[in-house]
Amino acid sequence: MFSNKMSLIIAALMIAASIGAVVAKPAKKVADEVPVSLEKMVPKSFGDWREFPTAICRW
Repeated sequence: MFSNKMSLIIAALMIAASIGAVVAKPAKKVADEVPVSLEKMVPKSFGDWREFPTAICRW
C-alpha cells in the first residue's frame, strides 16, 4: 500500500513539474530584441591568455 501511494505522489510531482516547465517557458527572447556581438563581449586578451588569430575558424 505504501509503494502505491508513493507512486501516485511521484507521478503527481512529475506532472506538476512538466506543467511548471511549460508555464515558465519564456515568451520572448532577449537575443531577438537586442543585437548581441560576441566580438565586442569577449575580450581579445586577459591575463596570460591571448587570442590566436586563425583563418580556419573564420566564416
